[in-house]
Amino acid sequence: MISLKKGLFFLSLLCFFSCSNESNTAGVLSETESGQTAENIIHVTVTVPEAKVILLQKINGRTTVIDSATANDSLYATFSKPKDSLYSILAESKNLGAIAFMAKKDTSVHLELQKTAVVKIPTDFENISYGDTLCVSGTLSCGIFDSTALEKGYVHIANVPATTVNETYVNYTQLEVIDSSSAVTSIEDLVIKAIPGDSIILSKKNSITYVLPPISYLDSLTDKTIEQLKVPIKSKEILQFYDYNDLELVNKSYTYQEENLYWVTIPSIKDSFTVFITPLNATLSQTPLYPNYSPTADTTLEFPLFVDSSFVLSFWIKGDSTMDTVLTIIKDSIGIAILNSTTKIYNGVDTALTNLYQYGDYALDDGVYHHYTLAIHKKHLSIALDGNIIRSTDLVLHENFYNISSIKVHTPIEHLYTDYLPSSIKQSGDKGWERLNAWMTAFQYFQKELP
Repeated sequence: MISLKKGLFFLSLLCFFSCSNESNTAGVLSETESGQTAENIIHVTVTVPEAKVILLQKINGRTTVIDSATANDSLYATFSKPKDSLYSILAESKNLGAIAFMAKKDTSVHLELQKTAVVKIPTDFENISYGDTLCVSGTLSCGIFDSTALEKGYVHIANVPATTVNETYVNYTQLEVIDSSSAVTSIEDLVIKAIPGDSIILSKKNSITYVLPPISYLDSLTDKTIEQLKVPIKSKEILQFYDYNDLELVNKSYTYQEENLYWVTIPSIKDSFTVFITPLNATLSQTPLYPNYSPTADTTLEFPLFVDSSFVLSFWIKGDSTMDTVLTIIKDSIGIAILNSTTKIYNGVDTALTNLYQYGDYALDDGVYHHYTLAIHKKHLSIALDGNIIRSTDLVLHENFYNISSIKVHTPIEHLYTDYLPSSIKQSGDKGWERLNAWMTAFQYFQKELP
């Protein structure tokens, strides 16, 4: 462990490097003065007079000052590029800061300084110990796990740059932990979204990796990608979901039996996809409809069903021999009736005597859980039971069919889900509806643990 005195000494060294006005190699240099060709010079402009500009690079796992300068009257500074291709440039002035993460090809950068952020790391965070110095990787922002931190319950890291090139926030994913022997370890897979003037309590980024099972419907497709797949995630916490690039994933959410259930959209999956998760200190925002997502008998749900002539409905059911009709989606004798043994489509095209068609032969009344999915996209119908496609066929439908907006539940069901399919569910070159059937198969596969 590092002593408090040594930890403060380490921080003072960082401050010395980042606050000193002395520099032997940086400043406003011409090519002749620097002895460097243009491609070996990095030009920095800032928005605050006399801002300290610092060139940083990670060496042996630790962010290290390579060079520094004070911006001149023209808000300008230059550096010789480091030999290694990746480095960062930090600009700071009192409680203002900005940072840019650079590549070897970059020749210039403009930094708009804004208020810095504060990061608070809970003292029970894994892989840290009393006396450690914790630094946000890529910056000079550090804090010490000392008696004050122990009393408050968190390590306080101030002056974290919270703006970067073309963005008014910065995503950091690593911490550097320096112990008493100056050994550096790295904690990765973090979520540190620094926003100007904000205070962030750090949380470990959890993740779930979804691996696509073998799906025969994909075999005949050139592009074996499934897009806009929905997966459920249960938790007692309020959560946010991100992809690998820290882009937030769309989700629907509701509460059931003292747990939160989120339907997260996977934008695209071919082999596997990892969803990164971080807790939120907030109140769950429930999606409309979903307080009734496990409706009892004689429940009516009113909302638009079809979007661009596309509709998906699914639910879990554990039926018995007393049930007949599960639910109906009918208006003016047009619509859908899901029974315990078949699905009826009233297409509205022919007369009342001939517009009824039955699709599928199954049993929902055998006393075990079943998962049922129905999808209509344009004029195609697919029905799946327990992940197996039991009917895939084209339909002839009246134009008013897509105006239905009411679900009448006759038998209690669980985990009712409604949505619509992406336009990419049928792509150029697809001969049939294998991509839709693959989507429905994967959709059921990733929710087998729901009931």
